[in-house]
Amino acid sequence: MHLGYSIIYVASVPETLAFYDKVFGLQTGFLHESELYGELKTGATTLAFAADEMAKLNGLSMRPNRADERPAGY
Repeated sequence: MHLGYSIIYVASVPETLAFYDKVFGLQTGFLHESELYGELKTGATTLAFAADEMAKLNGLSMRPNRADERPAGY
């Protein structure tokens, strides 16, 4: 068994990719031209980010995490 992807929904994919580069030194491996999806260069398991609005486009129901609100899993 192999974990291929972990996708995290975020408010801004470009800002999130920049944060991970600045803080952890993880480079962007891919950023879609729409800026709604991006991946980091993390080796065998891809750490990816999708914009919150992608959840709606994919028919998913979710409550986004925001710093000024209770965590979604609370």
